[in-house]
Amino acid sequence: LKRFAAWFDIRPGEGRTVLLAIAGAFLVMAALTLGRALREGLYLNNFAVETLPYVTAAVALLGLPLAHRFSRFLSRYGIQRVLIALILIESLGLALLWIGSGVEAWRRAAIVGLYLWTALGLLLLTSGFWVLTSERFPLRGAKRLYGLVSAGGTAGAMLAGLTLGALAESIDLRLLLPGLVVLLLLFLLLVLMQGKGSVKPSIEPESKGGFREVWGNSHLKIIALLVICATGASVLIDFQFKEAARAAHATAPNPESALTAFLGNFYGITGALALAFQLLVSGRLMARAGMGLALAMLPMVLLAGSAGFALLPGLLLITRTRGADNALRKGSFRPAVEVLYVPWAEGLRRRTKSVIDTTVDALAEGAGAGLIFLVVTLAGLSSRWLSVGVVLLGGAFLLLTRRMDRIYLGTVVERLREGEVSLAETPGARQGELGLSATFTRMDLQTLLGSLGGVEDLGVEAPASPRPAAVPLPPLDPP
Repeated sequence: LKRFAAWFDIRPGEGRTVLLAIAGAFLVMAALTLGRALREGLYLNNFAVETLPYVTAAVALLGLPLAHRFSRFLSRYGIQRVLIALILIESLGLALLWIGSGVEAWRRAAIVGLYLWTALGLLLLTSGFWVLTSERFPLRGAKRLYGLVSAGGTAGAMLAGLTLGALAESIDLRLLLPGLVVLLLLFLLLVLMQGKGSVKPSIEPESKGGFREVWGNSHLKIIALLVICATGASVLIDFQFKEAARAAHATAPNPESALTAFLGNFYGITGALALAFQLLVSGRLMARAGMGLALAMLPMVLLAGSAGFALLPGLLLITRTRGADNALRKGSFRPAVEVLYVPWAEGLRRRTKSVIDTTVDALAEGAGAGLIFLVVTLAGLSSRWLSVGVVLLGGAFLLLTRRMDRIYLGTVVERLREGEVSLAETPGARQGELGLSATFTRMDLQTLLGSLGGVEDLGVEAPASPRPAAVPLPPLDPP
């Protein structure tokens, strides 16, 4: 345990918090992967692939009001109470859909309901988990440990995917739905273990609208644009991948189970790749190379893979491109984005993070579904033409990562000026290791701040929105 803590730089007093966060990420991502593979396998074998944009658009439209209510509930009631209620509601809905899917007259309706229920509920649950986790770590702790926490989630996705791949062709897929409920109830137990005092309602005044706050803040707006580019490109690539996978398994003796097993193995293998990246690369990449490079890994792969598929379409190439997208979204992009939220006060983070994770993400999915409908369903063109959209989004994505690197730096300094001293590590035993580094991972930020006359001295942009009230985060990093 000491060697493990030393390798991942887990410091005294952080052990329980880190273990709970890793276990929570494991269960959330296992549930997300199991739910995703089940709904996609069942849907694609009961409905034409050309109808996929309709259900994707439905998820986007339903996600907008749900995200708004979820954001308000987080600020009003506190994360723990909202997560408990969400888990119980999601579990009850899954139980009802499991019963409905066993009745032949209700089967197709239950499959559509399962798609919508898992897509929306598990997305909100994942967003809530990361809000909960972000309030347990200060900025320096987040940059050190988010890669490890995300690795726990990736391990859960890998195990769920490989297990599903092994079982899907030998058992009735309906029998896996109770397993999904069990994962949710285990996560409920972990939420209860956090303790009532660790998660509290916001003490900041309630905002008129989280979306307006996001768009009026340069830092949060760039995060939202990054999410739009990443999600939009992923939706287009995902359609190309599912179309090719469905065609490849259409002649199997049991196409539904064969496709679900393939998807399970796919998510399991890409989860393993993401896990290796998180454990060996992600944390060190953010700490030593900065946030810009950590964010830029994904668009570079998207550009190369989509350009290749446009020229030489085929199942192998699109599977590799979609696999790289899935692995890097978990292994590099997601941990980096979560760190970008940490400098902000709890109230603002609760109001805006769920908006970006749900509303903005849903809008990007809806736009991607609309483009698929226009190009494939309406115009009747080959899905390879969607690669043009992926290349354009990847290019915009890459440009945004450079801008985010500068804005993030300015936000950290600005928050320090406002009194968020817990963002920086207190100088002490590690003082001798501190040196000048633009990544803020080996720099005494307080000393830096005292030597600056303003944020402009760094050559970065300060946040454009009015300063939120400073709500000190618990200083988990010891002196």
